[in-house]
Amino acid sequence: MVTVDTRIVAIMPPDAPEQFPAALPGGHGEYGESPEEAAIREAYEETGYHVAITELLGWGFNKTVGYPGPMIHFYYEARAIGGNARDSEEGRVQLFGFEQFPAISPQRGGSRRTMELYAEKMKQRSSR
Repeated sequence: MVTVDTRIVAIMPPDAPEQFPAALPGGHGEYGESPEEAAIREAYEETGYHVAITELLGWGFNKTVGYPGPMIHFYYEARAIGGNARDSEEGRVQLFGFEQFPAISPQRGGSRRTMELYAEKMKQRSSR
């Protein structure tokens, strides 16, 4: 989850179905990278923004045996600290307010889980 001011960075994949047009930046770590380093690199590669991680929203374990195999997922909130929006092979980059964020495909489990965790944090922050 990357934010620019109060807006969320969305990736609009070219192959996404019309009813589920959005995704969030994400990906796999490379050999020797920490989860934080991977998140920062993936955010830049997919959006053009340099980011600083502000919070670990959560994590989970996926026992899937097929590709890419069992994985630990880390869900981060980050804010843009530089760079400029740049489309990538993953899709067009657009900014949305939380309430206006387009639907995310059920096949994009990481993006959906990140949004769920972010919504929970927003609710906690507003109740303080």
